Amino acid sequence: MLKAPVAGQVKTRLVPPLSPKDAARLYTCFILDTFHRMNTLPDIDIIAAFTPQKLAHRVRKVVPPQIPLIPQKGKDLGERLHNVFSRLFFVGYEKVAIIGSDSPDLPIEYIEKSFLLLDGKKELVLGPSEDGGYYLIAMSNPLSRLGTDLKFVPKVGEGGFSGQTRTSFGSSAIGGGDENPPQSPFFKGGGLKFPSLAKRGKGRFEIFSGQIFQDIPWSTNKVLEETKRKAKNIGLELAILPKWYDIDDFNSLMSLMILRNNMKKELMTTNKLLKKIFKDIHAKTGKSGSWGIE
Repeated sequence: MLKAPVAGQVKTRLVPPLSPKDAARLYTCFILDTFHRMNTLPDIDIIAAFTPQKLAHRVRKVVPPQIPLIPQKGKDLGERLHNVFSRLFFVGYEKVAIIGSDSPDLPIEYIEKSFLLLDGKKELVLGPSEDGGYYLIAMSNPLSRLGTDLKFVPKVGEGGFSGQTRTSFGSSAIGGGDENPPQSPFFKGGGLKFPSLAKRGKGRFEIFSGQIFQDIPWSTNKVLEETKRKAKNIGLELAILPKWYDIDDFNSLMSLMILRNNMKKELMTTNKLLKKIFKDIHAKTGKSGSWGIE
């Protein structure tokens, strides 16, 4: 999931010392390097769920052309996440993992581990971030857990959708140009409604209803713990990945600069820009130091 890289609207907590324009450029590098690294994962579909929808043309310029785009929809992060999961499950994907665009150095093995856990008995996987939120959330399709073969898989060309029962990473298994979900009596308000299944699997119907995302104090340090509490109350089999960090402020950016020199090839775009940015800062302020960039 990502935002259009517009100066003054992304990575604002990095300003200063970065300028709004440099912060947006850096965020663009995060996007490019994230997709570059995700391409090394086998047997996945990578999709970019973006916001705002009116800036789709800006997003298209920075997202690799082979990666489809879908707009994020919802009033808050919970609704947007729920709508992404619902849309993917609706077209038949069995496993979905969603990450943000704030951790370009996120270990690939954490993403792989999330799918391995879903292949087992786990229904929900969370990757905790240092700020009390999560950098990854992954879920399995409740219908596959219930042994229900109810899928909507139109042919390519019928509304622009294609659905496959494959493992999916990112935001969607949807291709083509149509940015509206397929119409169905089961698809209402961005979520799936299967009342007859409510009693057939504890916790699984609640995935479709979006209960796991409701009444969460988004943008606080209580997001992870509240989500874990809800998962327990619902009855979901939960797994927790190792902790990682989002790059939202200058301290976390320094962590990236100090620790990521062993990822020069994987983070080539980000490292190149960081080297230039801090060279410019040094020229303007006279402060010395390599800032962790070689």
